[in-house]
Amino acid sequence: MTTARAQSGASATIITLALALLGPGCAREMAHEEAWIVDCTVDVDRAWILAATPDGKRGAFMLFPGVCLADLETGEVLYRHDTTCYRGDVEVSPCSRWVVANPSRDPGEPRGDKTPFVLDARTGKRLYDLDEDGDLFKAAFSADGSRLFTSHAPDQAWIRDAATGAKLVRVPVDARLVFQAEFSPDGRFLVTGMRGMPSLWDAATAAKLATFDIEGGSVFVHFSHDGGSVLVGDKAGNGKVHFFSASPPHQRLRTVDCAAYSLPALIFCTVSPDRSLMAMAEASDTVTVRETGSGNVTSVISVKPDAGGFRFMSADLMLTRSGRYGSPSSTCDAWNPRTGTHLYALEGRDPAHCSPGPSCARLFDNNDPDDRIRIRDGGSGEVVFTVPNIDRFLPLGDGRLLVVVDAINTARPIVVLRATHVPAPPDGQPAVTLPWETPEPGLEMQ
Repeated sequence: MTTARAQSGASATIITLALALLGPGCAREMAHEEAWIVDCTVDVDRAWILAATPDGKRGAFMLFPGVCLADLETGEVLYRHDTTCYRGDVEVSPCSRWVVANPSRDPGEPRGDKTPFVLDARTGKRLYDLDEDGDLFKAAFSADGSRLFTSHAPDQAWIRDAATGAKLVRVPVDARLVFQAEFSPDGRFLVTGMRGMPSLWDAATAAKLATFDIEGGSVFVHFSHDGGSVLVGDKAGNGKVHFFSASPPHQRLRTVDCAAYSLPALIFCTVSPDRSLMAMAEASDTVTVRETGSGNVTSVISVKPDAGGFRFMSADLMLTRSGRYGSPSSTCDAWNPRTGTHLYALEGRDPAHCSPGPSCARLFDNNDPDDRIRIRDGGSGEVVFTVPNIDRFLPLGDGRLLVVVDAINTARPIVVLRATHVPAPPDGQPAVTLPWETPEPGLEMQ
């Protein structure tokens, strides 16, 4: 199957070269359009939870059941652990070097084959297990991948050497469960939160530097993009987000109040992927965008009352929803969050179903009753290609797209797609036929 699709891409290249040799006038006569063809397949099925390294070279998957690490350039399975677990999580280091696999188990259930462990993403080697301190509640890597924070049973939290698992220092979290943790961008500090008050720690010594006094615990903790501020979402149901200084004396810099809502701030606040901007529904008909470092307002976006969801695709593109979730009449509007400029509208779309490719050159959404993925131009919102019959998908850091066809009910492999350009087909005809769309002899998915 992969060979057939690769031949399709090669044919397009040959056609393009031939037209170039014939002269620019001839090349202009034949229009080309973007198509997505199969780049490689990973021969595992029922992939349920998808993750990939930032460089797009490795994929880590929770299967139904099992755990798998694969090379996304060749499709080779580097590691597979068959377990009875149907749930869990995977955490990938920002440097693309390490993967934490954490199969879930029910309370009181023997751990058995559900021990959390760490893999070398380059080789697939299982490096060490994380089973000596009870269930794993949170794993977080430093930006350079040298250290790993893990929290387990109450009062068991550690900063480890990510390569060996060696415990470097214990973080004294005062018999609290830690479900949130993040290293500062420079790796000097660690912030933790969830039950109890969020705290700031020295990442080298685990000395507590500050406890941030808020009403009801935290629903999120983040550093600003420059590491100068700590953002804490209040769990108390008052819709507040607090800005604290990461430097002594760690004072509260600002509190932003979503006065229109009496729910935890997590519901009405989101942070851009680079941590430079934060958006909040500070009123029922506006979304306010602020710098995470200073809390200063960059734009105020007018939306319909009780518009609902909004989500950053990047620091330069944000989507908001107007209308009820899942309603065919709802619209999704694209904005520049730095300026508040309206860019375009996507009818019937929902931000929760959209994901960006690198630099937002492409947007992917599957908010569709027949499980199609619409691949859009990120600048205009125009659909450039449609992928049918997809259950799950994951944009990769190198611009390709990983898709799963019917994750639970059929034994079909994971497929990686890449963009190419082919001659424009006759009106009403697809640019390419994908193997699972209309099977052809020799192309059936096994």
